[in-house]
Amino acid sequence: MVKEFFIMFKCTSYAVANQKGGVGKTTTTENVAIGLARNGKEVLIADFDPQGDLTACLGRKECALKNTVSMMLDDYINDKDIRYTSLILKHEEDVDAIPANIELLIFRNAFCIGHKPGTGFKQLSGTIKELI
Repeated sequence: MVKEFFIMFKCTSYAVANQKGGVGKTTTTENVAIGLARNGKEVLIADFDPQGDLTACLGRKECALKNTVSMMLDDYINDKDIRYTSLILKHEEDVDAIPANIELLIFRNAFCIGHKPGTGFKQLSGTIKELI
């Protein structure tokens, strides 16, 4: 279903990742997302950084947010329906975002050695693609 959705709507997904800090992941993500939005693309970014820097760059205080990537992961781990619409925040630059906060640290072990070892981010990325 996800594959057909991407083909039908010509969706593209990108990941910006690096284990090292200070290499420009947040800046790159924010600028590419805003640039795509200004060129008429619909953009959804998901902040998977427990520090929530991308969330903060988009003008949200991560500590004040209840609906975050952490909530989505918790629903996923507990086999609950993910409440997509409550997760997505609108930004003035026409970029939609799923924010992050420090609670993401809780889920590291769940996806590596815990409840669904080795399957977490691969399966969850398919779930996120369904949002787009």
